Amino acid sequence: MKQDITEKIDLYTEYNVINNDSDDNLNENSEDQNPKFLFTSTNTKLLLKIAIGKINCQEYAKRELVNRGFGSKGEWLGFKEAENYWKPKVK
Repeated sequence: MKQDITEKIDLYTEYNVINNDSDDNLNENSEDQNPKFLFTSTNTKLLLKIAIGKINCQEYAKRELVNRGFGSKGEWLGFKEAENYWKPKVK
């Protein structure tokens, strides 16, 4: 059964709320941290490619974390260490 991306995000958010994962728990009161608003400013052509699976958002998120030098808990690792940690498949 195919799942809508917003359903997956809702399930992820519900999982974190239920399991009380404070590090991963998204603040539903803040629009900039609410996954429901993640794609509001995304170009429609890009959004369509994401929806049909031609763009792997997870790999681009990893690349962005490398570009910021962060590890899995938002801690500063440095750029080289973050690259080694995330190993994104996109450049």
